[in-house]
Amino acid sequence: MQLTDNKNGTYSGEYLPVLHGVHNVTVDLAGHPVANCPIKVVIDRDPNASDPSKTWAELLNEPTTIEPVKVCLLFSL
Repeated sequence: MQLTDNKNGTYSGEYLPVLHGVHNVTVDLAGHPVANCPIKVVIDRDPNASDPSKTWAELLNEPTTIEPVKVCLLFSL
């Protein structure tokens, strides 16, 4: 989390969520939550990320013990 003093009696804060889903964000002052907290924030899947359910791999050769396996990965957004 990053907190910035706006030099006018207010602060701005931001955080980068690493998991999608519902996040409950609580802002504390002197150990007590401020008004309207916690704040529910819904983080959706990154719209630019690949969709694992639409991604697959295909073998490009018949693997043997002396030849590396060649794989083609196909991604879909």
